[in-house]
Amino acid sequence: DDDDGVTMPAELLRGADETITVQVGGVGNGFLNAWIDWNGDGDWDDADEQIVTDESIATGTHTLTVSVPLSATSGETGARFRLSESGGLGPIDRASFPVTVGEVEDYVVSISASAVSVEDDGVLPQAFALHGNYPNPFNPTTTLHFDLPEASPVRIQVFNLLGQVVRTVVDEQRPAGRHTVRFDATNLPSGTYLYRMDAGSFSQVRQMVLLK
Repeated sequence: DDDDGVTMPAELLRGADETITVQVGGVGNGFLNAWIDWNGDGDWDDADEQIVTDESIATGTHTLTVSVPLSATSGETGARFRLSESGGLGPIDRASFPVTVGEVEDYVVSISASAVSVEDDGVLPQAFALHGNYPNPFNPTTTLHFDLPEASPVRIQVFNLLGQVVRTVVDEQRPAGRHTVRFDATNLPSGTYLYRMDAGSFSQVRQMVLLK
């Protein structure tokens, strides 16, 4: 249907939750499947590359939240959205190409190297530190602040009160400086969460509250 379409951010940030809007035209119900080629190898066969699986969808506007993996390759890559009357379909028909069942729309998407930014105030911090997030309480996004006196591998993870990891926010080598990273909890329920930063031998835990 010519009224179908997908709207997504100009740039998807690694480690962030991003919102994609799907407009379905025509009449009747169907099933939506979608894929993003996170590693840029030209196919949609790798783990986590199917972002929507057999979601029942009707005429109208639908909002999807996609978690961009930290392992995603930066740069331009491909996305495929497939709408059909039946579920269980892959990104292509194995017996024939191009796709012969349902409607297919392909898009070029851009993936940013990181959701982390460095504050350049000309003064390097003297010690490792994980600061309180702001705002706190928050809904649904907040900003985490951390200091690195030297370049270091950094991991920041968010835990629920059962000690389960619910999100890895940062997991990469970062330069010395004062850093900020956005945390999006759109897909998480209200509650108290802990977030921990590990950088070399340094480790620190802080608490934040999500109120929806």
